[in-house]
Amino acid sequence: MRTFLTLAATVVATFFGAVAVAQMQEPAPAEQLTVQDHEVLGSYLADAQGRTLYIVVDEDDQSVACAGECADAWPPFTLESIDGMMGDSMSSEEMAMAAIDPDLVGTVARDDGTTQLTYQGHALYYFVGDEEPGEVNCQAIENFGGTWYVVAPTGEIVKTAL
Repeated sequence: MRTFLTLAATVVATFFGAVAVAQMQEPAPAEQLTVQDHEVLGSYLADAQGRTLYIVVDEDDQSVACAGECADAWPPFTLESIDGMMGDSMSSEEMAMAAIDPDLVGTVARDDGTTQLTYQGHALYYFVGDEEPGEVNCQAIENFGGTWYVVAPTGEIVKTAL
């Protein structure tokens, strides 16, 4: 009986230890954000590879939902999409230098079961037409029921048109 209890305790400890290690290795959402600089727009959020991130808002600056055909053109920036980016994540020091505020980073569950990153409460998206890091091809564009903008590291919506 003592051998069985020792074996059971070892199995349980190993399981919870593995879960703890897996949780520690998951990328923190804020560490997947970087800041790009644009000569007209100033500083704005990008992913760990430097790809531009957008938000979509209505005329009152309230977030607009984007799914279906909208999400085909504007893929959501999800935790699932950053799985392969762990090696490129920023350290806390790099985040501070980039002025990313981890308190402004959040997540929201999407209807498809994925978890989308948010900044200052606005869901973050890519634009399929941005093929290279630093490209901003849809700033201040009205599409799918809202207007698409980049967002500054302060959380402010950058409304300057290009």
